[in-house]
Amino acid sequence: MSKPRGVENSELDGDIQPELEDEIYLSGSFAFMPGLLEQWRVPGASITVVDGDRTESEGFGMAELGLTFFDSWTLCYAGDTSHAHVAALLALMIESGHYTDDKLRPLSWQTPICCLIREDFVLRDPWATDHTTLENIMHHQTGIARHSNAYMRYTRPDGFLGSRRVVTPRDIVRKLRYLPMAEDSGPFYRYSNLMFATLSHVIEKLTGQSLGDALRIGLWQPLRMTNTYLRLQDALDSGRNVARGYFWDTKKGEYIALPRITTEDLTGSGAVITSAEDLAKWIRFWLREEAPLSPAAHQTLRLGQIVYGDGGDAVPYGMPRLHAKGWRMLSYRGHRFWSHHGRVDAFGALVTFSPDLDFGVAVMGNTAFTSSAVAAIATLHLVEEKLGVPPAERKDWATKFQLIMQDVENYVRGGLDTLYPNRRAHPTLPPSVPLSKYAGVYYNQGYGYIMLTVVRTSDTESPANSQPQLSADLPDSRFHVKGDLVHVSGEEWFMYVDSKDAPILTMHDFAAVKFEIGRNGKAMSMGIEWRNRDLVDGWIWVITTYIRTSNRLPRPVSFMAHSGKRGAPRANSNGAGQGDFGSVYGSRYAVSELPSDDIPDAPMPPGTAYRMIKDELSLDNNPQLNLASFVSTYMEKEAEQLMTEAMSKNFIDYEEYPQTAEIHSRCARMIGSLFHAPKETSIGTSTVGSSEAIMLAVLAMKRRWKQQREAEGKPTDKPNLVMSSAVQVCWEKAARYFEIEEKYVNCTRARFVIDPKQAVDLCDENTIGIVAILGTTYTGAYEDVKAISDLLVKHESNVPIHVDAASGGFVAPFVRPELEWDFRVEKVVSINTSGHKYGLVYPGVGWVVWRSSEYLPSDLVFSINYLGADQTSFTLNFSKGASQVIGQYYQLIRLGKTGYRDIMRNLTEIADYLTNALREIGFVILSETSGRGLPLVAFRFPGKDEGEAEDADFDEFALALYLRARGWVVPAYTMAPETDKMKMMRIVVREDFSRSRCDLLIKDMKLCCHHLEQDSQQFIKRMEEHAQEHSVAKRKTNDPLNNPQHEHKVRSVGPYPSHGELTDTEQRVKHSLQGKTGKSHAVC
Repeated sequence: MSKPRGVENSELDGDIQPELEDEIYLSGSFAFMPGLLEQWRVPGASITVVDGDRTESEGFGMAELGLTFFDSWTLCYAGDTSHAHVAALLALMIESGHYTDDKLRPLSWQTPICCLIREDFVLRDPWATDHTTLENIMHHQTGIARHSNAYMRYTRPDGFLGSRRVVTPRDIVRKLRYLPMAEDSGPFYRYSNLMFATLSHVIEKLTGQSLGDALRIGLWQPLRMTNTYLRLQDALDSGRNVARGYFWDTKKGEYIALPRITTEDLTGSGAVITSAEDLAKWIRFWLREEAPLSPAAHQTLRLGQIVYGDGGDAVPYGMPRLHAKGWRMLSYRGHRFWSHHGRVDAFGALVTFSPDLDFGVAVMGNTAFTSSAVAAIATLHLVEEKLGVPPAERKDWATKFQLIMQDVENYVRGGLDTLYPNRRAHPTLPPSVPLSKYAGVYYNQGYGYIMLTVVRTSDTESPANSQPQLSADLPDSRFHVKGDLVHVSGEEWFMYVDSKDAPILTMHDFAAVKFEIGRNGKAMSMGIEWRNRDLVDGWIWVITTYIRTSNRLPRPVSFMAHSGKRGAPRANSNGAGQGDFGSVYGSRYAVSELPSDDIPDAPMPPGTAYRMIKDELSLDNNPQLNLASFVSTYMEKEAEQLMTEAMSKNFIDYEEYPQTAEIHSRCARMIGSLFHAPKETSIGTSTVGSSEAIMLAVLAMKRRWKQQREAEGKPTDKPNLVMSSAVQVCWEKAARYFEIEEKYVNCTRARFVIDPKQAVDLCDENTIGIVAILGTTYTGAYEDVKAISDLLVKHESNVPIHVDAASGGFVAPFVRPELEWDFRVEKVVSINTSGHKYGLVYPGVGWVVWRSSEYLPSDLVFSINYLGADQTSFTLNFSKGASQVIGQYYQLIRLGKTGYRDIMRNLTEIADYLTNALREIGFVILSETSGRGLPLVAFRFPGKDEGEAEDADFDEFALALYLRARGWVVPAYTMAPETDKMKMMRIVVREDFSRSRCDLLIKDMKLCCHHLEQDSQQFIKRMEEHAQEHSVAKRKTNDPLNNPQHEHKVRSVGPYPSHGELTDTEQRVKHSLQGKTGKSHAVC
């Protein structure tokens, strides 16, 4: 084929470079970034610039060394920039007028926190407890000290040797009562992430949602920020690359990788994980004062009210510097800027914008302080570029930030002299007791557990002398704080503070330490004067909970085994404990083959079984990237909870679950009403998907035809069914199972739906019905139901129509309400639809509705006595769970017609957008647009008469394989029988296929087309042979339908030359879905 438009030959970090019009910030303007990353030892970073209507985003370096590049879609921890997200959400809640305090007063920025979470929010200062407001927290004006080291990641409800769990926002709030207020308590600025965790708890309590869900629904979805998350697991499940954090080990001269940290404990203080692409939308939201916030709310959030800092920073912002709600307000060369940094573990970020200039910059990288330095230097450079600052007047920002780093190091190295300036003027007293008497586990209700061990300085990295000393470890702290203690005199000590996992400059500090010795000659308490540079958090006294007799901690399993508690963990056969302290991967199951043929004799611990199966299932594709399927892959958590709670209900037991049966009836009536079914006569039921619904409809048509023929004394041995060759495979199954001849109206290269005239002409006295499809499997086109009906009426035929609306039944009524395809059409007697497709329910529910009981013969309706109750049943299945019906009812009342209409119109808009993008690349579009068909895109490469190169050595199947390597499942297949030389591909636009995800697909589509052109014909051929071998040949090995005993005669009609009667096997080979790709159900 000819090279797709918009695809260039140049590559950068494996990404196709699209043609760009003249923009202010092209890739060349970011040319300084690679050198900056190398200078500051940062593996990778992303940057985005918003300048008026123009946006440029790009990635540099590695998101994960040796594995993935950093690009503009790479997900990265945004740290404290999360504060602005919380601020915007609170402003939205305040504006809504839906929330009140415990005295029913409307929520406002002046609402005291104690009036929102009274039982949880208690500070040491009673006045502060009663008067601290939402606005106070936003401005860091609460009177509490910073207490960064008190920010816990875990809590241990059962004591130090018990199991630990991740803290909740409520856990964090309830620790505030144990933390000292600042020495300068009052209306002074004291930065506090603990207080932003408090706001998280407030939001969750008021909304009844998790903070992540509240942000997603209230802010991120309206802003189309679909690449932003609050939980690490959600980010990993998205299918996008999540950056890994690093630090540069100066001794080893290499990067040290750190594990990706969970974010549940960070909440609103720093849990946001996002990409440069989404940050561009975030910046534009603030620049343009966009909805969902009003302009007045934007202005309130940006209003600077609290002065902070002393003007001594290296950055050039003028004074006064003010703190707004979630932002810091600064000025540079007469222009106002709003900015906020973000640092967490091994990540740094900076977001800056200026509405006056309609300009903003965001930078994120995967180290701690050095990424922050890169972000600041890059931002200042781009700001100066925007302002046109002459080169001679620009600062050497890199040197200034290097001096900041050096100042911090010098500050810490001089800490001993700072705290004990006169220590050399007095004799040094030795410790009161041997060092081993200090070792042990200490506890404070605000700071949790601290473990002390005896080490030598050579084992640590603190700038101390070589004498033996103590080492402190806060194992549950957010930053895994460690401290190396140097003896000063008597019971006075000095502690160098840092992070145990990685050296983080912001954690690099020191503290004074004191011990109190008990009468038994052992340390009974330890006091630590925690500080944040020159600001003192106050003295924290921790009490001894267990004193060690050696440097080794007691083994938790042994301790609990002797505690006499029930359920103490036991060691398994290979010595791995199976309780709280046992590791799945340290157990024998990790080196054993999972059962595959026989049920095992011995039980397996539930956690182990879960992990083993979960690991195996991780090899499946990501459902959200499976664009082959119409089946829903997203439901709200409330719906999931309802469905989970209903899993144990057997739907067929109407007597025991009468309300479930009532809900089922409501759903059937609602869906019948949607299809304009007569309210007085219509009848319907749920099924396990449309396949069962179709089976029921076919049975009803056949039985009704048979009864009519028997009444006329005519034979009933040759029923037939007329349908398009584009039907879904379940129609073929129904015909074979119920011994019905299939009469096909074949598709052509110009027509992918049934021809109404040919369909009616095929009908005879043995025709039980005509099938019309509202959204074909191949192209999503709607077949003309009314035209078929009108011809039947004209011919005075009594042949009924069944509409297969499996996919279109929940689309057409909302996108094209004027289209007549349902019970408004005279000859339509039954309709099926799939609740688990565009009905937006997880797999396992379909619906079938008849115009009246006249079309559902009574001998298909069974009266049964089940568990003592008389009830009727006319489904093929019997026992089944009630979950899917409950899920359907939730969606119907939760979304309503307006909700469904909004979703379906959005999907149609995205499908049209994707259609235009693929047409621009050079593909031939086979599907309809503007709601004339399903929200999908069917396309193919151009043929030789449409610009295809004569020597093209790849096709749609090769493109599908390349896309699969990028994580996308986009099926390639051939058209229906008699047109099966036409190859095509199809992308289904589902509810969770957002515009941003669509852009990612388009980008990868261009990339794969580019690589296809470069790869050899021989390589493509090998891949296709491999795919064919594994997708068809192996599936047929044990296929009972390949048995000659099951040969079945099929007749075909249409404009193509007749091939005579084909055997079942021959027909299956010709049928594109079953024979050509080996993907009959998955493609459908």
